[in-house]
Amino acid sequence: MATETQVFVAQASGKKAYRDIGIYVWQMIWLVFSIQVLIWFASLFLTPLLFQTETERQAIPFFRIMLSLIALFPITTALSAFYSGRGKVILVSTCTIIKSILSASLTYILIFGAFGIPSFGLIGAALGPLIAEVLHCITLFFLFLQKKYRSQFGTHLFLPNTPFMSKVLRIGFLSGVSSCIISFAWFFIVKIVSSQGAEYITVMAFGNVICTNLIFVNIGLGQSLTTVISAFMGAQKNIGKPIRSILILFASFLAIIAIPLLFFPRQIVKFYYTSNYHTFSPELIQALILSCRLLFVFQVVAILDRIMRCLLTASGDTVFMFWNFTITQTLFSCGIAYVAIPRIPMSMFWAIIVTTILIRDIPPLFRVAEKRWERQNLVLCQSRVKN
Repeated sequence: MATETQVFVAQASGKKAYRDIGIYVWQMIWLVFSIQVLIWFASLFLTPLLFQTETERQAIPFFRIMLSLIALFPITTALSAFYSGRGKVILVSTCTIIKSILSASLTYILIFGAFGIPSFGLIGAALGPLIAEVLHCITLFFLFLQKKYRSQFGTHLFLPNTPFMSKVLRIGFLSGVSSCIISFAWFFIVKIVSSQGAEYITVMAFGNVICTNLIFVNIGLGQSLTTVISAFMGAQKNIGKPIRSILILFASFLAIIAIPLLFFPRQIVKFYYTSNYHTFSPELIQALILSCRLLFVFQVVAILDRIMRCLLTASGDTVFMFWNFTITQTLFSCGIAYVAIPRIPMSMFWAIIVTTILIRDIPPLFRVAEKRWERQNLVLCQSRVKN
């Protein structure tokens, strides 16, 4: 949800309404704080339901510590959008790299103990990232409140603003709910896979690792596309050029990953499973090799999905996205997974995932092809002019 702040910042920057930028960032911060309160209360009731066995109860301290300051992560995202939405990514990237290094270092020290600091175990696994995120958030917040930004971008206008908050809720909240639906759907699929045995889990985990290693390109280019399109829409400019540019970058990325995934899948499997490759059954090895090729198809589909979501998000067409994700993700995607996973070989798991994404993307594809997002953006811009 907080990532949508980037859309508001970019559109305000595109139409040169610079003092609106600070107001949008503050509205997202207030919204995140209100959700944090709900999370605190919800955790009191959810903890006994989520952690029932003795093993699961050991994770309760970790769970409670993370939830206590979970709002820091979206607040940092909103503050980062103040820069990235205006195309100023060097500061954000530098702070993120430092935070990541600090988080990894603190987590290791607090889990295992070092430099005279005792071992905190699982609690240390929660404290490390939170301490790093606190410092990251404080740094961005003080930079956000600099005098030069207060006069130019209205970063001192911190009070809740009903018209601006309604726009944030209309676009950001529904987008956040859609992301939650996707997460719950994936959790449902993981539960199904976990009942199919260790080898099936290995195939899924292998694909997750590959996707995690590649997702930075998808997300990075996707956020860049959203920012540029939002700025162009805010300025009422043609968006054909940025879309063509990002398509070239995505095509280059696909050409690079096609070489290992399509032509050297066995070497990839050996690289990730060096120590226990010899213990795998021939069926599992073949399933992992086929998964490499299917994961390339998955990347192609995921990129098309990202481009369509960028267009719809930048134009504020989040109501359509919400209903599309709610219906297709819960009914079709989960339904297909529930029926197919127990009945097909593990080698075809990622074929199921690709199929569910393709089904989910059919309505957005027609929406984009009909250029409904252009009309949606026109209505959105007209409403902003009236306000």
